[in-house]
Amino acid sequence: MISHLAGKIVLKKQGFIILSVAGVGYEVFVSVKTAESLPEANSDLSLFCYLDVGERSLKLFGFLTYSELELFKI
Repeated sequence: MISHLAGKIVLKKQGFIILSVAGVGYEVFVSVKTAESLPEANSDLSLFCYLDVGERSLKLFGFLTYSELELFKI
């Protein structure tokens, strides 16, 4: 399970970012609220994460605080 990522923001788009961690780019879905609070591209970022495993997909959701992650799980 991926529960935390720290790296550089490569790309910011509506609804997701790409975060480079040790040379690997992770597509991380973020809420509108989280997206508004993120720094610009090429900035360092640390996120708490939730990995949603589906039958045909893996989706990684990112949150700035652990409490946001806990709320998402509910």
